[in-house]
This record gives sequence, structure tokens and C-alpha cells, in this order.
Amino acid sequence: MRILVLAHWGLAAVVLFAYIFGSSGWYYPDPGHPSAGQIWSHVNSGFAASGLGQIRQTAGTDDASIRAIRRLAAERPGHAVVLWARGLTSWRKVAYYLPELPVVVLDRPAPGAAPSLIATTWHGSRQAGRQRGPAPLRIPIPAGVRLIWLIEPNSAFSAAVRRTFPGSEAGPVYYHDLPESGGAQQVGDFVLAW
Repeated sequence: MRILVLAHWGLAAVVLFAYIFGSSGWYYPDPGHPSAGQIWSHVNSGFAASGLGQIRQTAGTDDASIRAIRRLAAERPGHAVVLWARGLTSWRKVAYYLPELPVVVLDRPAPGAAPSLIATTWHGSRQAGRQRGPAPLRIPIPAGVRLIWLIEPNSAFSAAVRRTFPGSEAGPVYYHDLPESGGAQQVGDFVLAW
């Protein structure tokens, strides 16, 4: 009898596992307050983010981004900076896998917080610097470095970066080589000064 119960629960676990990771689900934005009728929609929204297809897509994007950053930084050893602004690949993954590169995270505080901008520089898991202030926030960058941008591709900030720093695409990343002479350029609410 116990074997039959274990087999029953084992089969249920396999079916649940296959449904959770095999289902593509769908994303359902909640327009109002959750109700009992929306619970299933919320569950399927969770499946959309945790399905095997989504996991493979995220891992593929992350792998391609890290490979491209590694290649671009190797072309300019010791002279590359990664700038992240809501990119498809998490800045934490880049800092973890490429600890020799400075990763500058350009961020805004949560809605309702003080109206200031934040720029945090990371070397691996070590925070190397943090700046906070009103727009435009000035960020010092060494002259002559290669800027490797991890930005949301279809955002207004991405369009501003491409206008201000004409460069090239390298898979899911964008890059631009700064001149050796000093200068400064504003992109969005941030000023990069070298």
C-alpha cells in the first residue's frame, strides 16, 4: 500500500514538474486588485518567467553578452569599462564572471524616493565607488577607455547613448572607444567625464 501511495505522489510530482518547467505560461498584467478569479492568471504569469524556454532564452542572452564583453575587453586590456542601465543581462552576472572589469551601474531610485540618481562602480563583488545626486550626475571615466554598454535595446536611454556615443554593436552589447584627450558628454541624466 505504501509503495502505491509513493508511486501516486511520485507521478503527481513528475506531472507538476513537467507542467511548471515545460509550460510557457503567459504574462498577465494585473490592472487592479487581485481577486479569486485572477489567481490562475497570476500562476500562469509565474510559469512564463520560470518555464524552461524562458530560462534557456535568458541563459543564451547572458552567455552571448558575457562572451562579447570578454572579447571586447580583451581587445583593449586594462582599458574597458562596462556601463549598465537596465540591460537584458544582469550587471551582477557580468561583475561575477568578469571581476577584472569595472562595472558602472546607472540607476534611478524607486518611485517615491528622493529625486536623485545613483551610479555605483563594482569590481567583482566589491563596491569600488558610489555617487548619488541630482541630474545631471557627473561620472568620471578614464580617458581612452572602451565603453561597453549593457542597455535595454529599445529604450529612450539606448537611443540617447547611440546618438551621443556613435559606436558598434557586438551581439547584445554596444561599445564605443573614447578619445585619449579629455572631454565630457551628457547622455540622458548622466554626464560621462574623461
